[in-house]
Amino acid sequence: MPEKIHRQTSSDNLLRNFYSVVFRYKRNLILFFVCVMVAVLVGTLLMPDVYQSDAKLLVQIGRESINLDETTPEVQPVNILLSREQELNSEVEILISEELAASVVDSLGADTVLDDEMPAGEGVSSPISSPKESERSRAIKKLMNNLTIEVVQTSNIIDLAYTAENPRVAMATLSEVIERYLEKRFKIYRTEGAYDFFDQQKQMLGDELAKTEDKIKAIKSTSGVGSVEDQRRFLLERKSLMQRDKEETDSSIAASTAKIDVLRELISVLPERLITNETTGGALSAADTMREAVNELQLKQNEILNDFTETSIFAQDIRKQIDGAKMLLAEAIDAKTVERGLNETRQALELDLATEEALLASFQAKAITLTGLVDKVEVELRDIIETEDKLNRLERERELQEDNYRKYAEDLEQSRIDGILEQAQISNIRVFQAPTLPQTPVSPILLLNLLLGALVGLLGGLGLVLLTDYFDHTLKTPEDIEGKLQIPVLGAIPFLEQGVPLEYGESSELKTQCGILLERLMALIKDEKESQRVFSITSCHSGEGVSNISAYLAGALADRGYGRVLLVDTNFENPLANQIFGLDSTPGLADMLVSGQSQSSFIQPSSVNNLDILSAGQTDEPINRYIFESKVFTDLLGYLKNEYTFILFDTPAVWEESHAVILGSLLDSVILVVAAEETRWEVAHRAKDRLTKAGANLLGGILNKRRFYVPKRLYQSI
Repeated sequence: MPEKIHRQTSSDNLLRNFYSVVFRYKRNLILFFVCVMVAVLVGTLLMPDVYQSDAKLLVQIGRESINLDETTPEVQPVNILLSREQELNSEVEILISEELAASVVDSLGADTVLDDEMPAGEGVSSPISSPKESERSRAIKKLMNNLTIEVVQTSNIIDLAYTAENPRVAMATLSEVIERYLEKRFKIYRTEGAYDFFDQQKQMLGDELAKTEDKIKAIKSTSGVGSVEDQRRFLLERKSLMQRDKEETDSSIAASTAKIDVLRELISVLPERLITNETTGGALSAADTMREAVNELQLKQNEILNDFTETSIFAQDIRKQIDGAKMLLAEAIDAKTVERGLNETRQALELDLATEEALLASFQAKAITLTGLVDKVEVELRDIIETEDKLNRLERERELQEDNYRKYAEDLEQSRIDGILEQAQISNIRVFQAPTLPQTPVSPILLLNLLLGALVGLLGGLGLVLLTDYFDHTLKTPEDIEGKLQIPVLGAIPFLEQGVPLEYGESSELKTQCGILLERLMALIKDEKESQRVFSITSCHSGEGVSNISAYLAGALADRGYGRVLLVDTNFENPLANQIFGLDSTPGLADMLVSGQSQSSFIQPSSVNNLDILSAGQTDEPINRYIFESKVFTDLLGYLKNEYTFILFDTPAVWEESHAVILGSLLDSVILVVAAEETRWEVAHRAKDRLTKAGANLLGGILNKRRFYVPKRLYQSI
């Protein structure tokens, strides 16, 4: 919310400043406006009347719009379609060409175009003598500047206009422009030898086109196919089917091979014959006998080991006998009766194996056949693709030849048409409206010029006002003092129709303003760390109202009951304090300083209670500016401080009397008075620097003679 208020306040201040600038320099604005209006009025009255002749041309879009069937019934014209915009722009370019303007100037004469005077005879006549080159160039330039060509929107009409001071010259010049334009068009669109050239090119392209078509027919006849694309599509589909069939065959071969391997493995582990019947023979076979012998030998071995060691000869011998008996037992075969027959399972597997091997052989034969067919189709497909590439190249070549042939045929027909049109003086341009003879001038228009002049005068006056304010560096507002001098503003006193000096009066407007100023001064003094009781009031230059402000400010201090107040006038050259209060100018301060005595009788009471005046005084001896740094003045100042609560020194301007700076450094504070719109801020800034460098305490500034240019009602409304 504060931001919004700040933006609104800034906007209001900006608007008020703008109005202030306008009303401050309103005389300049009014003077500029009046000067512009007078200049426009005088210029308009002195300007010669200008007349404008108008004509209209109808452009029949496309030269094919002209019917030539009756003239050349044996040939059909070729249509050349040009867009409306293209053809209209082409015609406009011809009309505004410098060559056309030159031909018109040569026909009319440079004097006719430059002076807007008709030659001796009526109408247009050839110039008697050739003009100078400079005159001819100026005439061409003037004709091109005065000629206006416009295309009417969404139509085939071209507007032509020519302005001249003589209405007959305007009409005659425009008529000549149209006539020369029509002649120039015929020359532009005519090409010498074009018909024979286009005819030759057409025949040559026709022969090449026929040869290309013969090549295409020969290739199609050799390949034996009606459509290469259909044949290629057929072969691709056939190849795809064969490849899919071959893939299925290869899959069957792999499955059959795996099955054969499994059958062979099963057959290899099955015996060819099987035992059908088995009978065991005798009660005691050879194996049983050997088994009993082994048992006996083992018993005997146990007996020997009871008596002998493992490594003894007897133990080793019996062990060998046992091993031999075990070998005989293992080799012995029991006596059995066995009957054997064929293995039926193996016979069935062998039959399946034979069947699967025969099926595998058929699959392999089919795969070989399909491989050969696929290779054959690929060869045929490559041939078809090569044939198709050749045909495509020939087709593209034929299309290009056909386009060129058609173009040359169109150009040939157009060339024939151009020749006929030129011979018969036929054109697709129609003069829709012949050049008119103007009766009333088109310029100057007094009302229009005055309106434009008023606009220029108003805007130019505002620009002049703003520019004047920009280059005006005088201090005009309290904000200028704060911004440029960087010191507080104690108050702004409006411009008063006051004399110098202004006699002190109870009903004076200056007294009211100084009362307001005093309130701000006292508020500022309270904020100071040290007591502020002795003030020096000065300015940059004389005449800025320091004496009047000092007198009425001192009166305001006395009236408000702040104690006894003393006003000291240090303007020895032009004292005014005594005149303001109607007192004697002598004796005064100068007498005190020269005599070196602090005589209280020199101080005069004023008509205001508690306000005394110490006039400047007079002395025959010149006042040395360094006397204010002497012990005499120091003692005097000490004496006055004891007697009065506030002391105000009315001092001369900083840039006119040096003791103003010395007093500023000796007193408590300095107040700088600036006359609005009189003091440049650079001068005031240097005065401020001079005071501060001397050690003066610059308390603030007072803007005097401020003018409020904006009317009160308007100022309150913005």
